[in-house]
Amino acid sequence: MIEQLSKALPVILPVSLATGAMYLAFPRLMLDRAVVEARGLAAGALQTGVWFAVGSAIFGTAIVATYLWVSGRWPGMQADIYFKLGLATFAVFTLLAIVACPLMKMAGRIPVYILMNLIWAVGYGWFLPQLLK
Repeated sequence: MIEQLSKALPVILPVSLATGAMYLAFPRLMLDRAVVEARGLAAGALQTGVWFAVGSAIFGTAIVATYLWVSGRWPGMQADIYFKLGLATFAVFTLLAIVACPLMKMAGRIPVYILMNLIWAVGYGWFLPQLLK
């Protein structure tokens, strides 16, 4: 498991850093400066960015463990299964963001969640199985 995690670090670290960077840059990219200052979004962006980066690293570790389980259960098919799982996860979480964000009055974050889902699907569903073969 430790050997597989060390092989997976070149995917887990960039995905985690990209996820955290998105949340750090979100208030500056998506909203007017007056809105950011009025809501205090810049102050909470650092905490949210760190939280999502750490969460992504934990998620990546769980993905490696799941990959090892899948490779033991269905040897030779794990890359195909993981690619399909990554696409399905991207579709489900993107639809969830599109439906749930407006209900929670966070419609401005939909592009950020879609981009995060895409980064996770490509990183964990496509690149990670190529490294762990």
